Amino acid sequence: MAIAQDTIFKQPMTLQVRQQAQQFAGRHNSAAKARQVYLNTLAVQAVADYLNYFGFSADLAAGASWQPVQQALADVADLCVTNWGVLECRPVLADASILSIPPEVWGDRAAYVAVQFDHDLRHATILGFVQESGTGEIPLSELQATEVLLDYLSQPRLVRLTAWLQGKVAAGWQQLEDLALPAHELALNFRSGAVAKRPSGNFTAAKPRWIRRGKVLELSRATEQLALIVSIAPTASDEYDVGVDLCPVPPMRNLPADLKVQILDAKSQVVMQASARGTPGDEFG
Repeated sequence: MAIAQDTIFKQPMTLQVRQQAQQFAGRHNSAAKARQVYLNTLAVQAVADYLNYFGFSADLAAGASWQPVQQALADVADLCVTNWGVLECRPVLADASILSIPPEVWGDRAAYVAVQFDHDLRHATILGFVQESGTGEIPLSELQATEVLLDYLSQPRLVRLTAWLQGKVAAGWQQLEDLALPAHELALNFRSGAVAKRPSGNFTAAKPRWIRRGKVLELSRATEQLALIVSIAPTASDEYDVGVDLCPVPPMRNLPADLKVQILDAKSQVVMQASARGTPGDEFG
């Protein structure tokens, strides 16, 4: 294994972290499953601590790896990075030279992070990552450096809206009821039909069903937040309808008067744009 020493990050597994892992492992009767859960929990916590050290936030409880049923059903070590996506944090034993990625998480993560443990499992080293699972067996010498991971996490990710129709919603997007927004607050509204072709055979000819998700955006002024709400529905043809809404988050009542919104196509050309006038209820198309 040839990994430059200045690209790795080693950290202790504290007593609290090990006790948490032991608690999760104790829920499972199989010794093999208990060890798997123990290692996965340590790996997820190690990556969460690593990201926190560099200013990124992650939601441990949002991952399947923190849920007893999901632990029992799959070999999963996922970590939801706030407003970005999901990492898979794979444990690597001390003498291993391969990052092993189980089939159940192939192609379902934004990246796969290798976390290697000392023999006594008291220290973890973030070795690096890969963006693709490949065949599930990645030589450690082929990992990208941790510095690249930090750059990767700093870049905005494209959201595949069509995946929402298949029940695959990226981390950070919430059900509208979880945002607790009054309906009358919707202020900027875009509706565009036939925005993208969809492959034949993926959806039935049933009545279109809108899938709507939202996320809170922080503005430069700490007290100002906006909710971005995106909607998608298949049409009777081979295309999609897409909608975009912006609304103020209480205690804000109106959108900022200087707010400008643009919708770009795949070539970064403006296809729709609008400016808020600081009053609720305005619609733009």
